[in-house]
Amino acid sequence: MNLKLLTSDGELVRFEAVGKITRDCWGQQADPLTSLFGDGVYQHKCLISLSHSLYIDSTGVEWLLTAHQRFHREGGMLILHSATPAAKQLLRIMRMDLVLHMAANEREAIDLATRHEKSNGNQH
Repeated sequence: MNLKLLTSDGELVRFEAVGKITRDCWGQQADPLTSLFGDGVYQHKCLISLSHSLYIDSTGVEWLLTAHQRFHREGGMLILHSATPAAKQLLRIMRMDLVLHMAANEREAIDLATRHEKSNGNQH
């Protein structure tokens, strides 16, 4: 997976996942988010577009779940959006749509991040 940083605007960080979402692409020890943006990324609202992801395997789902949990622990939020039909179907079959924050498109993802911020009294 190639994770491209699109923008970083204060609390909101936008990435795009391109290619295969699998641990084979980033190795056992590396965290693709911290490699690109540093440990502080988990304190932000992070939107990841899945519109160019070819597929997600079980190690990719594991990474998404682990990242989701770390964002929650450290006060940030991970929102996936614009998933390809194959990625959306896999995440639904694995019931990850009940756990992960998912939005149909980037606009909905931004709205979700904004609603989350307001419900937490402007704290992340």
